[in-house]
Amino acid sequence: MTNQSTVRACARIAAVIGCAVMAMMLTACAQTVQETPPSNEEGDVLMLNRSAQLDFQRAAQPTTDPVARQDLYSQAAKADTVMHELENGYQVPQQEITKAAWVPAATMSPAERANLITRLEQAKVLDDHGINDHNDNPILTEDFIEQDGRANHAIRLLRSGEDLTSQEIAEALDVPPRP
Repeated sequence: MTNQSTVRACARIAAVIGCAVMAMMLTACAQTVQETPPSNEEGDVLMLNRSAQLDFQRAAQPTTDPVARQDLYSQAAKADTVMHELENGYQVPQQEITKAAWVPAATMSPAERANLITRLEQAKVLDDHGINDHNDNPILTEDFIEQDGRANHAIRLLRSGEDLTSQEIAEALDVPPRP
């Protein structure tokens, strides 16, 4: 077993253990929910709790591929973090609450894969323009070259049938800002 595969295996084991602990905490939180009509904050916490539970349920399905499982566990952790912040009186922007409540799909459909490849190709075109437009600035040019490489790598993986995590997708779709 190579070092990289050992690290991946350890990361997966840690993710599973962490998710099991979060599931127990979420179950405990769900048992303390009151029957009174929820305030906006309470409603957000309930929504995040349901989202996290759905993430765990989808991740536990045998048909969920490993990459999607990792996304689901990561998303459940985000929901748990935002719930914790809300329950402890922190102000959380509604946009962050909405992002944390999002539940990733357990699998990527062929249409979603094709759409994502198209979006990555569009991002790649912008990266290529950035490389050509900023050849007088080596640091900025390097940023565009690296981003172009991420987009190319993601496109190759998707075309070969591999899956990417939502973080890998977001990184590949990112286009460096142009001055």
